[in-house]
Amino acid sequence: MKMFYENFINVLEVYFAGSSFKVSVLKFLFLNADKENCIFATSAEIAEALETTRPAVSKELKILQDCNFIKKVKNGVYQINVDCVFKGSHSQRMIAKEKFTKPLKKP
Repeated sequence: MKMFYENFINVLEVYFAGSSFKVSVLKFLFLNADKENCIFATSAEIAEALETTRPAVSKELKILQDCNFIKKVKNGVYQINVDCVFKGSHSQRMIAKEKFTKPLKKP
């Protein structure tokens, strides 16, 4: 299955009618993901881009982490689960999947 971001976002906007903030967070993540599904932005930077507060963004990012949609790689770096959404070839997806499933290093 391939996802077409603009169509998918339109579906989300209808599905989450009344929760447009949740859609705006997802849209930000989708549109700013690199080829390995990584987003390089702090919650403060996302909040600024979405014209909202850092606590509001942090709450949504935590929910997305809890449901395994994203993983916090480190401060300011998140990765979308490649089993949910991925743009790229199968081999690129496998490389990104390895990164997503790899345990984080302990300090």
